[in-house]
Amino acid sequence: MTNEEFMTFATHADNLGEEALQSLNWEEIEQLPAEAKIIQEALFLWSQFIVGNVSEPADDIRAMDAEDRRRVLRTWIDITNDEMALRSISIFILETLA
Repeated sequence: MTNEEFMTFATHADNLGEEALQSLNWEEIEQLPAEAKIIQEALFLWSQFIVGNVSEPADDIRAMDAEDRRRVLRTWIDITNDEMALRSISIFILETLA
């Protein structure tokens, strides 16, 4: 997946600063299959979550089957390098799926 494709799917990432974008795991992002709908959805939901919209991604993830849920959340973890963001994702997973 190219940077442009990432920004297309992670629509709310435009609200992040340059430093936050640079802290992403771009090597992992480059390996994502841009044509996979579940990856596109994962990036959109991640972009909502990362800018503070937690309820909509939580509702959408809860509605997914277990395989899609794992793929979405694994994608979030794989693309995130920032320790505080990973902690937030971990707490979100515990609270959303527990």
